[in-house]
Amino acid sequence: MNLLTHTNWMGKGRGRPFAISAAAVLSVICFGVSAYSSQVVHSTGLRSTGTWKAEHEGKTILLLEFRPERGTLTGTIRAMDFEIDLKGTGAVKQLRGGPLSEPMPLMKLKFDGEHLLFESKEDDDSASTHWRMDLIDPNRADLQWIELPSGFKAQPFHLTKETEGHSKSAN
Repeated sequence: MNLLTHTNWMGKGRGRPFAISAAAVLSVICFGVSAYSSQVVHSTGLRSTGTWKAEHEGKTILLLEFRPERGTLTGTIRAMDFEIDLKGTGAVKQLRGGPLSEPMPLMKLKFDGEHLLFESKEDDDSASTHWRMDLIDPNRADLQWIELPSGFKAQPFHLTKETEGHSKSAN
């Protein structure tokens, strides 16, 4: 049967109920997709939202901020100039000091079921830095620099979540 040759193939009484049914089904599907994405942000993002900092020798060396935005998790990272013993212990070796950098946007944030994964990139760097954040409890997390070149290692940064109303300045 060629539907183009029969302009009234549904009949006079079935067009409107069919259109209403189709609209209802599409509405339910859209609501379901919206609820799922919102659920993902709430289940993973709300535990991570807020300001997290890593300190070394009493100074803030990393500051991460996560926030939900239009149903997804977004964030920024700021860093002090410091050196890591990448070919040795993987620990922070030396603080070069100075203020924290300007906020750099986090990219490709995703939750893999256990870890929050994301990337950051400095303006003058051609490669992204890959990170994995593991929540220990609501106020503590470990941040691991991942995908390092062979032979290099880095210890995790121990993050603490700043409480509401706490100053976000670098020490």
